Amino acid sequence: MIILESVSEIRRVLKDTPGSIGFVPTMGALHMGHEALIKKSKIDNDVTVVSIFVNPAQFNDLKDFKSYPDTFKEDVEKLKNLGVDFIFNPKASEIYLEEDNIRVSDIIESKLIEGEKRPGHFDGVLTVVLKLFNILNPDRAYFGEKDFQQLSLVRKMTKSLFLNIEVVSVPTLRDEKGLPFSSRNQKLSSKGLKAAQEVAAIFSQSTSKKDFIDKFKNMKFSHEGIDLEYVEEQWGRILTVYKVEGVRILDNRELKHENSH
Repeated sequence: MIILESVSEIRRVLKDTPGSIGFVPTMGALHMGHEALIKKSKIDNDVTVVSIFVNPAQFNDLKDFKSYPDTFKEDVEKLKNLGVDFIFNPKASEIYLEEDNIRVSDIIESKLIEGEKRPGHFDGVLTVVLKLFNILNPDRAYFGEKDFQQLSLVRKMTKSLFLNIEVVSVPTLRDEKGLPFSSRNQKLSSKGLKAAQEVAAIFSQSTSKKDFIDKFKNMKFSHEGIDLEYVEEQWGRILTVYKVEGVRILDNRELKHENSH
């Protein structure tokens, strides 16, 4: 496994690497969800590249950016054990050049739901994904369904800009209680984690937005400080964000109507 930090280095190395390239973009703090993406890439491709880059452009809260978990040494060990071929770990100055005012923007979907709560977030996501796609030129790129709106926007951007890259989605991976794995879960106390799992359990049983809101209101949680930020129905899915101990937990799943077969 080789760790590369500069754009010129990784371009040169990948240019001389035969076979198909699979790419898994991450911001580090790796968990089982990332592992599922990497395993899928390894099945589908000859070479797998994982990027570790905490993208400043997608944070609209400086405090959130500065407190994002940094577990680089542990991440490298995990990626080594998973048999990843290359890690791309650039500094921000490699990705965002001086006076870099270029941003990729979706004018409709990125303003909805999560985009409404985090203005500019998806511009930052699409911009860094396009930059990474252009640097690495992979055959396939892997994204989790947990960030469903992000996945949808990356797919649309790839199609709209005629990028010759297959965007592969992998179902959300959850712990034994049904809570989706997330880097931010590391910031929860043991009590907070239990409370988040309680919300995840009722979310998994809810048939609609109204049903989930009703269940949430009637639930007696084992921990205080749980806030429901939003619940929406869009793209045939129910999407939610709730906060536990100030940590935003994002989740979604397919809507299953009772009369469907």
